[in-house]
Amino acid sequence: MKSVYLLLVFTLVQSTFANEYINGLKKLSWAELDAHYDVAFEGHQVCFGGRIFSRLDICLENEQLRTKTKVKIEEYDGDDFYVVGYDYLYRSLKYTRVIVDGDSTRDEVAYHPITKVISVVQNDDDFEGDLLFKKSHTFENCQ
Repeated sequence: MKSVYLLLVFTLVQSTFANEYINGLKKLSWAELDAHYDVAFEGHQVCFGGRIFSRLDICLENEQLRTKTKVKIEEYDGDDFYVVGYDYLYRSLKYTRVIVDGDSTRDEVAYHPITKVISVVQNDDDFEGDLLFKKSHTFENCQ
């Protein structure tokens, strides 16, 4: 009976600690969460022509998405890649995606949402990413 009581107390203490930890994480800004080593994000990526960026690294300029910092631009000369400069990457909010419709395909117009709910998950060794909570992210205007 004593061992059952101790197990219940241990479970209660562990649950209280976990709730306090998650509530503390919920109060953090996106930049603070991004710097946290034991959390990761799901559903936060945007593709810029084959290069993938986190929504946290993208801002809104007029009706386009733009990388917040300039990125390396490379060209391939047949043997090696070499750097030709640095520039921002842009992507329209509106894009076309291909939908498989039975035996054929069709193009469909889609939009990157300005505000999106992102899952904040536990960053652990088994790569399963247990959900901690969800948080809304809105693109900032570019500076």
